[in-house]
Amino acid sequence: PDTWLLSLVWWLLRRGIAAMPNVHVELIPSGLSTKGGRKTTIAVTAATSLVEVLLGACKAIEVDPAVHILRHKKKELDLSLAFRFANLTNNATLELFEIDAALAAKRTVAVSLQCEGGKRASLDSSITTTLLDLLKLFEDRLGQRLCTGCKEKGETPCVSFMNKSYEGDGALGGVTLMQLGVVSGSALLRHTLKGSDGAAVQSES
Repeated sequence: PDTWLLSLVWWLLRRGIAAMPNVHVELIPSGLSTKGGRKTTIAVTAATSLVEVLLGACKAIEVDPAVHILRHKKKELDLSLAFRFANLTNNATLELFEIDAALAAKRTVAVSLQCEGGKRASLDSSITTTLLDLLKLFEDRLGQRLCTGCKEKGETPCVSFMNKSYEGDGALGGVTLMQLGVVSGSALLRHTLKGSDGAAVQSES
């Protein structure tokens, strides 16, 4: 019975792996560049967002995701969509297309920051802005210390988004809104300052 059960599990796993859809992404030349022709294949699930496909393809092909979009049959795709809602078939071929700097600069989202003490503010930001740079912008907007001087005070700035937390300058400075999957619309971030004991402390004005 144990052997039969293991065989069944192995068969189901193989079916699952075989059934995992793929998308093929090709870098096509644009008016901005003569580069093109490089290709990569990205394995996806139904829940994979198209921004994850973009980031994975750009990493594999070694181009900047901030100035690239995904297209299918020459139509730009909404990067916020999950694969299941993007009307794409298994083994679809997507185009990785470079856009000019002016158009890239318009890729902004409305970001709101909720602080531990109750203060809240909003601003428009580029999708390539890091969480650390956002905190610095919100310090000016709120008139409140969010990340400045934390190391000297033995504190750690933390930002939470969608049940995931990023703590410390290194983590906050290494993640952009785009990498969080925020590429359009709005996003709500939550800020906390943690003391050396890990407990939340009240930020100062």
